[in-house]
Amino acid sequence: MEIEQESAPRSGFAPTLPATLDAGSKVIAEYIWLGGSGTDLRSLAKVLETAPTRLEHLPDWHVDGSCSGLALPDDYYVYLKPQAYYPDPFRGGQNVLVLCGTYVYKEASNSGQASDLLPHATNNRFPCKRVMELASTSQPTFSVDQEYTITNPSTSWIVSSSVGSIPVQGAPSFCGTGSGVVSGREVSESFLVACLHAGLKISTSSALACRGQWVYHLGPCEGIAMADELWVSRYVLLRSAEIHRLNVTFDPEPVPSNNLQPLCCSVEFSTNETRTPETGIEVIATHIEALKENHIRHVVAYGKGYLQRLSIPHQDVLRQRCREFTSGYGNKATSIMIPHSTRMRRCGHYIDQRPASNMDPYLVTALLVSTTLGVPLRAAAGENIAGVGGGSEYGLGGGGDVEDGDLDDEDAGVWEEAFINEIAMHEPMIPDTPPLSRCFTSCLTQKTFA
Repeated sequence: MEIEQESAPRSGFAPTLPATLDAGSKVIAEYIWLGGSGTDLRSLAKVLETAPTRLEHLPDWHVDGSCSGLALPDDYYVYLKPQAYYPDPFRGGQNVLVLCGTYVYKEASNSGQASDLLPHATNNRFPCKRVMELASTSQPTFSVDQEYTITNPSTSWIVSSSVGSIPVQGAPSFCGTGSGVVSGREVSESFLVACLHAGLKISTSSALACRGQWVYHLGPCEGIAMADELWVSRYVLLRSAEIHRLNVTFDPEPVPSNNLQPLCCSVEFSTNETRTPETGIEVIATHIEALKENHIRHVVAYGKGYLQRLSIPHQDVLRQRCREFTSGYGNKATSIMIPHSTRMRRCGHYIDQRPASNMDPYLVTALLVSTTLGVPLRAAAGENIAGVGGGSEYGLGGGGDVEDGDLDDEDAGVWEEAFINEIAMHEPMIPDTPPLSRCFTSCLTQKTFA
C-alpha cells in the first residue's frame, strides 16, 4: 500500500527512546517473514535511504535460514522478497512494516538453472496468489474472526489464572467490563490502535468467555490481501503484547483443560456470484456441496493438532463441526454456517467455522477458492518447492475421491475412527502449517477411505 507523505511524522502508538530520535531522511523497514514451521513470525530491521512510495522501492534481502528452519541441505541462504508494506505503528513516522515471501536459488533446488529464485517449500503465499489471480473475475472476498490467548511469558499460562488452576470461564467475561471480569485489555487496546495506524481492516475487538482470551474481526479483504493482513495483524499483536511484557498464543488449546472449547479462526467467504441478488443463495448451495465432497481435505489443512483435539471427549463443538460435514442457518455447531442476513437477502456470504485459531490463511483461503470455484491447484513437479503451474494437477473443485454419502455408517464410532486414522496417516507429514506442495501431493492423490 502507498503511504502518504506527511509534513510532520506520525509518532508510533507506544514509542520507545530510539523512536523519538531524529533519523534524518532515512527510514526503518521491518522485514517480516514466516519461519520453517509456517507459523513462527520472524523480523529484522533494515535501514532505507528514503521512504518507499511503491513496493518496487523495497529491496530484496537475505537471511541465514539455518536458525529458522528454512535452510536447504546445500544452501543456508534464504531470500526475502517484499510482497506488501504498511505504516509502522511502533516507530511511527515514515517507517514501514514489510511482509516478505521466502525464496531460494534455483541451483539450491537442483533445477540446473541459476538465473532466478524459486519460492521456498514453506512459502504458501506464492501458490495462494496464483489461485487468487485465476479466480480474480469472481472477486473472492474474505473476513476472519481471529481468536487468541494472552499468557504470562514466564509461566506460559493464561494471564487470568495461576499455573495449574482451571481458567475462569463464564458469561460475564464475554464482552465483559471490569478487572474482575476480563484480563489483558491493555494488549487488546494497544493492538487495536496499532492496526488502525497500520491501515489494517480491523473492525472489532472483544473479550471471549474465558478471561484472558480475545477475538478480533479483520476484513473484508479481496483475494490475497486477506491472508497478508491476517499475518501482519498477528505480528502486530505479538509486538503489542511484548510491549506490555505479556505473550500471545494462537494455539487452539493453550492450556490443558476439560472445560475450554478450542479457539478458532472462522472465515467469512463470498464471491461475485454469491453476492448476486436472488441467485446468490443457489450458488452458495453449490459451494457447500463442493465443500462437503472435500471435507477431509480441508480439515487436514485447517490447523495443526486436529487429531489430538478430536480425541478429547469434552470438545463437543469441534467434533460436531469436523466429524461429519454439516451446514445450517445461524448454527455455531455446523461446519458451514449461513447467516440469517444472507438467507433473508438470498445472497451474500457464508462462514467456514472449521479452521483452528492457528490456521495458515494462505492455505485456507486458497483451498476455499480452489474447492468452490474449481480453480486447479498444482504442485511443482520434481521439486520440493511450492508453486502453481507445471507438474501434475491436483484439482480440488468439482468432486474428488471422497464422497461423504458413502460413509453413512450407523455406528458413529466406526466413522470417527476412520476419520481420525485418516488424519493420523497424514499428520506426521504436516508441520505447523502444511506447505501446499507436500500436503497436496501426499494427501489429495490418495483415496481418503478404503
